[in-house]
Amino acid sequence: MPNAMNGPSPKKRTRRYVALAILGLLALASAGGLFWLARTLRSPEFRAELVQMAQQATGRSVALDGELEVSVFPWLGFTAHGLVLGNAEGFPGGPMLRAKTLSAHIKVLPLFSRELAFDTVELIDSNLELYVDEDGRTNWESLLTRAKAQEGSLEDGGRQFRKISVRGLAVSAGAARLKDEQHGQELALSEVSLRTGRIVGGESFPFSLECQLDWPKPGLSG
Repeated sequence: MPNAMNGPSPKKRTRRYVALAILGLLALASAGGLFWLARTLRSPEFRAELVQMAQQATGRSVALDGELEVSVFPWLGFTAHGLVLGNAEGFPGGPMLRAKTLSAHIKVLPLFSRELAFDTVELIDSNLELYVDEDGRTNWESLLTRAKAQEGSLEDGGRQFRKISVRGLAVSAGAARLKDEQHGQELALSEVSLRTGRIVGGESFPFSLECQLDWPKPGLSG
């Protein structure tokens, strides 16, 4: 009869060592994977590819005028400064969107399938210019049409990622202006706080919006 004071049997000790070795290898693999991902996201190539994917997804000029910061813990993600989205062709004025900061968390597992899957993308201190011309054309309709046509897929072209998806959008400390030449109206929104659900091209999505409204012609504000 085995003596309990003698400790675990050799077979049990072997199993324990094997389990610890496997856990150690998994930990090293995870750490190595995160190191590789962080190095990739910090590279100039990723910055250029991110801009290229945004340009292809929107059909507009896109620029990041500031720094691109990458975080690994507690979430894998990045913060971009100085985002500029160009206006639609044929519309006056400057860019359609400027944002002081854009931040997003990235889902890890889709990266190994060459998919860039964002959690909620947040815009901080942004300014949006919306425009309706005399013929009723808007400077945002081409974005919706392109999103519906692409359904999140990108042409490969030798790039690291083949698909991009966004779970939702959040805006804080934002501002927006709508100029409607067709009806002679103009309104402005300030202190905008917006949060959406999952955004899929061609489908409606839930959202919540809080803001201050200034609509001079009817004399509405609040």
